[in-house]
Amino acid sequence: MPGTSDSSTVELPAKSFWRDTFLRRISLWTALYLLVLPTVVSLTIFSYYPKFDVVLMSLYRWNPPTVQEFVGFQNFIDAFSDNLFWQSFGLVFILFVANLFKLWPGIFAAIALHRLASDRWRYIYQVCFVIPMIIPAMVWLLIWKSFYEPDAGLLNNFLNATGLMAVLDGLDSLMPAVANALTPFLDGFINPVFGGIGGVIYLGFLLSAASTWKDHGKNRFPAFGFILAVACVPLLAFGTPLGASWGGGLTLFGVLIALLTGLAFQLGDRWISWPFLLLAGTIVYWGEAWRLPISVALALAVYYWLFSKTDWVLTGNRLWNTGLGFIGFGSVLEALGAIWVQPTGQFENGSP
Repeated sequence: MPGTSDSSTVELPAKSFWRDTFLRRISLWTALYLLVLPTVVSLTIFSYYPKFDVVLMSLYRWNPPTVQEFVGFQNFIDAFSDNLFWQSFGLVFILFVANLFKLWPGIFAAIALHRLASDRWRYIYQVCFVIPMIIPAMVWLLIWKSFYEPDAGLLNNFLNATGLMAVLDGLDSLMPAVANALTPFLDGFINPVFGGIGGVIYLGFLLSAASTWKDHGKNRFPAFGFILAVACVPLLAFGTPLGASWGGGLTLFGVLIALLTGLAFQLGDRWISWPFLLLAGTIVYWGEAWRLPISVALALAVYYWLFSKTDWVLTGNRLWNTGLGFIGFGSVLEALGAIWVQPTGQFENGSP
């Protein structure tokens, strides 16, 4: 019958379609899981199991490789009551700050690469950045070893061949003499007034940062207040008993977070550079934290005084040039008076 033949021709292809679809999916899933299986097994064996084993072994008193006694959480109690354990957090914080400083040059380099106008030069620089990543560390070790090897190294051979070794030998006597000549100036003026050569360079960075300030309305004064308040936090932390206790330290940390939040609301997108600048000042004036708010106040006062005399464009240019002058002057003082202060005697034989 026509109706029967139509129903049979429709039902059979439908069953075959669903069966074939199911088999294809099973085959695909099986293949995918088999491809993922080696990674899952390796992660389980070399990553997850060691972490689980560490947590398990922390509940035992043991001397590797023999587990001796189950003690529960006693190991954690002993660790939390050990002053050395809490002091280690200070080292972790130092490493954290160091990693922040290490992070920013890479970010700036990435932004600079992204903004290059020439596609050719962007490609060349990208290749230059990627090549060190694909060369094994052992190869780099051998390269540096051959570069600095005293007798047959590339650097010493280059210095001897070009006569620069004799120049360095002369500088080995000249530079300490220059440093000794600058010592009275450094001890009598730079150190008392600026807190050292680092203070001169840091003041230059403060002036350069102030040169970018374009908000000249009433909102600048609350922003000035927040910046000065943040600059006073290291003075309270290191110069008063408040920072010597856990309660006082947590209080100062909360105050710092609140001040940085207020600074962010006042400056908008421009706020992020100031915490790093103030952190750098804390390092520069380590042991003399009172100098940090004075330097910040001086830079802001110079900015305000110049702006009251001229427009913000001319003020920005003058502050920028003045900041660069301080940075350059401090860098020259550092190079001449604080680095090569004693003869090394390493260049006489031509193989330092």
